[in-house]
Amino acid sequence: MVFGWLGLRKRYRVPPVLDVDIEVDFVNGSFVAPNPWQRAVGRAPGHADPVCRVSFGVSPLQDRIYVDGLWVDEQFRRQGYAGALLLAVSERMSPPGNRLAITPLHEVWTSTDFWFSLRCGGVSGLTVTTDLRAGDMGQEAQRWRIPVKPVQGVI
Repeated sequence: MVFGWLGLRKRYRVPPVLDVDIEVDFVNGSFVAPNPWQRAVGRAPGHADPVCRVSFGVSPLQDRIYVDGLWVDEQFRRQGYAGALLLAVSERMSPPGNRLAITPLHEVWTSTDFWFSLRCGGVSGLTVTTDLRAGDMGQEAQRWRIPVKPVQGVI
């Protein structure tokens, strides 16, 4: 399928295989406190060095994963590694039966096409929301601190 008016080509293919390691980056001062900020590193089979990595944090409400600092080695770009890494993070960090959406923290102009392609279904099973800007982070953090009461049905 070609999006002619944007000049984008949507590719349908199997994401590349990655060995993914996830570790805690830091806890104190994390945007998603009390949850830690974490780092995932992806290695292609047969490669000792990482081919991609991403920093992320899971919201305290367990409803989305905030992503910052996505990096792919130059020789592995435009081959699906970033999407495969984000899918692996979403699968591992989500509770069973409830895949968490990915929310980028402030898309920069060089990455808007990448995020757009993911929102259009570039990786099957991955949901990507609009980005969260620095000015909206305080309001988003407030959302976590307000207890949510169950909505009662109308009788």
